[in-house]
Amino acid sequence: MASILAVVIPGYLEYSTKLDLENLALDVALTVREAQSYGAGAKVSTSGSGSFNATYGINFDLNNSNKFFFFEENGSLGYDNGIDFLINEYTVKNGYSLYDVCLSDGGNKECNKKGNDVRGTVIYFTRPNPDAIIYRRNNGGNIIGGPWESASLEFISPDQATTTVQIRKTGAISILR
Repeated sequence: MASILAVVIPGYLEYSTKLDLENLALDVALTVREAQSYGAGAKVSTSGSGSFNATYGINFDLNNSNKFFFFEENGSLGYDNGIDFLINEYTVKNGYSLYDVCLSDGGNKECNKKGNDVRGTVIYFTRPNPDAIIYRRNNGGNIIGGPWESASLEFISPDQATTTVQIRKTGAISILR
């Protein structure tokens, strides 16, 4: 029995980690798709105006790497808890986190792990365009540069396995393993 358990348990733990990481990537991809749907006009503004012209965004921040925020934009670039309307706050499973953010303008790629001043990204969708508007946050928390061609969000598990969710300005979303 001990021999069987010695073989089965490590395989199960590896499988469980892989499954949790895949579920996290899918949650991120589905949230981005939901924001895209809201921004393309399928959602009435929460401001009570009855209009369909709101901008919806998702905020990813390496300084708050175990959470990401889906919000309705109300005038500030980037998620501002005091100004923007929070639609949902997602908490990443314990031990898993956002590990790196990379932004690309087609030829130039800037990543936090490569020493660039990248703290996070904010991805917006606004009516009537289904395209993503991708901005970069620096270590001071300010939105700088952009909009970018794509954002890559690398997530890491407790055992250092990683997966990446890539969002392109065309609105295409890919999960890279």
